[in-house]
Amino acid sequence: MQQPVLRAHPERTAWVVVWIAFAIFCMLVVAVPLSVRYVLRYSTKVQPAMLQVLEGTVRVTNPATGRLDAYTRDHEPVALGEGIIIQLDEKASADVRFADGSYVHILPDSDLTLERLRVPRFSTGVTPKTVWLRISKGKLRLVTSKVVKPSGLDFTVHLQELGATMALKEDGLYGVEVAPEGGEVWTQLGSAVVTGGGRTVRLLAMDQTTLTPGQPPTPPIARAKNLLTNADFSHGLEGWTYYNDQGGDGPSVDGTVTLVGEGSSKAVRFFRTGAGSGDRGNHCETGIKQEVDKDLPDPISSLTIKANLKVVSQSLPGGGRDASEYPLTIRIRYRDQFGSENEWTQGFYTGDPRGYPTGSGIQVLAGSEHYFETGNLLDVLQPRPARIVWIKVYASGWDYESELSSISLEVQ
Repeated sequence: MQQPVLRAHPERTAWVVVWIAFAIFCMLVVAVPLSVRYVLRYSTKVQPAMLQVLEGTVRVTNPATGRLDAYTRDHEPVALGEGIIIQLDEKASADVRFADGSYVHILPDSDLTLERLRVPRFSTGVTPKTVWLRISKGKLRLVTSKVVKPSGLDFTVHLQELGATMALKEDGLYGVEVAPEGGEVWTQLGSAVVTGGGRTVRLLAMDQTTLTPGQPPTPPIARAKNLLTNADFSHGLEGWTYYNDQGGDGPSVDGTVTLVGEGSSKAVRFFRTGAGSGDRGNHCETGIKQEVDKDLPDPISSLTIKANLKVVSQSLPGGGRDASEYPLTIRIRYRDQFGSENEWTQGFYTGDPRGYPTGSGIQVLAGSEHYFETGNLLDVLQPRPARIVWIKVYASGWDYESELSSISLEVQ
């Protein structure tokens, strides 16, 4: 009876088994470290975003469960994951903040979906921190943070009804406005790439493009002109002067104006401590000023102030006794069409005003960046301004701490 080949040649069989085992061993020696390396470098996890309602009522829908929740300003920040739909009515506004420090300011009557929210699972990860949003209607203001390499940032907005996408560069400030008949996107700081209808355009600072459903984006045009120089403080305080004004209650400790941040991501910090408290608190105003001295164009269609700011703390609640001492204030002086000088002021405060007046001050969340944008000031300043004299940004009161990352005074 003929024996099987393997049994007839046991030595050959043994060598075959040894070589197969050696080949498997070599593959494992290579594959296991590579697999571990791949997981350490490319594995991601969901990092929830935080929703903070600023005004009105915001509806939040989870399509996976069918659950619908409504939140108001009094509610604590809410953690939201991927796939969540955020809907705002005509009186609502909200901020959505992401793990990398970027955030989106959502204006009234907007629908936004959080499509993808990812960060590297391990500190060795190189996959970009990812934020993908989808807007079906409404208006967004987007602030992207500066992300340390190698991971970087993949921040993309899908304009659902317009068939277009907008990829944002880190460390920038952008705007998106979408309606059924079309929309526009613009860049205030940074740059963006807009793709649609088989065409791609690149937007630089102060550029905009218009979008129509199914059509490619229009070539970039200048959106507006910023009357301020060094508006993002990338050149330190060049173009600005800083000051302390102790007011009429006697000299005391001054506040400080310093630059914080690195590279192009700088902010001006206003800080004061040691002013006392209670009825013995001592007033001071610490700020920066830029002499503008520019006539407004004729004709002019809009005049708008935009700023990215933060209020950290204040010891004098609200706006002080006369609603004039805020931890951060923006003030412009302008000359109207009749030659008279007037001023426009906007204050920001945080925490409980404890009975102190706040006037038209805006309450912001302590320690969080806040995007501020006026409407068209030509609609509210009467007589209409003809020349901007100067702009100031300052902190005032007792002890305070606040920051200003960027500010623009835009004309069209």
